[in-house]
Amino acid sequence: MLSLTTMRLIVSITILLSSLCEAILPRYFPVYFLCLHHGIGLSIRQLKRVLSRRGLRRRNNTSDADDILNAIETELRGSGSIGGYRAMQQRLVNIHGLVVDKETVHQILKIVDPAEALKAFAGEKSFMYGKSVSNRHIEEWWGQLRRGCMDWWINYFKDLRDNGLYCDSDIFHTECLRFCFMPILKEELNKVAILWNLHRIRPSTNPESPPGRPDMLYFMPEINNTRDCKTALDMDDVDVVGETLGLQGEHLNCSPDFISLANIIMRENGLLMPSDADGARSLYIELLGHIKDVEAGL
Repeated sequence: MLSLTTMRLIVSITILLSSLCEAILPRYFPVYFLCLHHGIGLSIRQLKRVLSRRGLRRRNNTSDADDILNAIETELRGSGSIGGYRAMQQRLVNIHGLVVDKETVHQILKIVDPAEALKAFAGEKSFMYGKSVSNRHIEEWWGQLRRGCMDWWINYFKDLRDNGLYCDSDIFHTECLRFCFMPILKEELNKVAILWNLHRIRPSTNPESPPGRPDMLYFMPEINNTRDCKTALDMDDVDVVGETLGLQGEHLNCSPDFISLANIIMRENGLLMPSDADGARSLYIELLGHIKDVEAGL
């Protein structure tokens, strides 16, 4: 049995190590991450020399103005148009890989999107403060998902229906809509996931909500004195499950017969899969037109 003096010493050492980790880990996190997850051994000095040699800096390395403007215009043509300049800056940094500050984005949006002045504080106005209720966390998440991109898509599909381009009782319309838009919607959701996993969780009194960025908390649980709960899987088992559930193939939500028909029409007419909402809309209209021609000839 340990003596009281020994136990006190162990407690003191534990507290000291914890304090050192909190002070030192943020500085050495990149080196620690490279070593732990990529097997790359570097010192801080080596890492700084590599970054300097390649001209990589966190600041004072702003991206070209034309690249920033082009990326903003691309986002404004899609779901990026429903957020404020803060959300736009996060998209430019995390999705497009650009280096730009919030104020620069704000000034550009004032020029290319005057309505931005009305959304400048969208982040602060998007929360309601009140008593905690059941399912509060998931409701907050659904709200953030809608504000992040889904509201734009909901309105987009409503416009298709209101303009007579989509009828949900028509099986060809439904299949064609899925075929044309599903890959883009998946990409949109992937962007939302990236932005969410890189956002900063503020410190709070809730012990079940540790501060930090979700990616860091997931890949390095040691930072918050927790353990890695991931379970290693055999990829062969994953493939078997996918085949059993019919999850193989690029278009998971279309019938095989429609996929075959659409591929034939696209091949005969030199059509390509779209990369944005406008391209998906054009393909959707053109495919339906060819399908009507096929029906008329039967």
